[in-house]
Amino acid sequence: MHLSFGFIFGCFNVILSLYLIKIDEAVFSNSKLMILSFIGLGTLVFMQIAIATVASIFPDFLEPATSKYHRGFFHSQFILAISGLLILLIFLGAIITSDLATKILSVLLSSMILGYLSHLLLDYPLPRFTKKKRLHFFQR
Repeated sequence: MHLSFGFIFGCFNVILSLYLIKIDEAVFSNSKLMILSFIGLGTLVFMQIAIATVASIFPDFLEPATSKYHRGFFHSQFILAISGLLILLIFLGAIITSDLATKILSVLLSSMILGYLSHLLLDYPLPRFTKKKRLHFFQR
């Protein structure tokens, strides 16, 4: 499920980069040949989706599940808040700058963070209790 949501968040990042950052206009205005612009833009779109998809399983590599109730630092609300703040700052920086390389780097970095964020958002509603406390909590 994490990979599916990473893919969806990657597609969302493509839409944001096209309409908010206007990455397509930056690519087309910096290329002399139209075909190279389409290839470059297609590659960038593919990379955004691929990076977000792979990054969506990254928290479990950093913090492997020892049980189905695992939640540690890399799954914490602190990291969730930092990820959200970083996305905001990256997009604001990409909108302000006119440098193509900075825009592309911003878009790829935001793909990685959005993929990571998708994992945290999927895991967020799950219980943070230990098994013993959870069983005690549900006892009548």
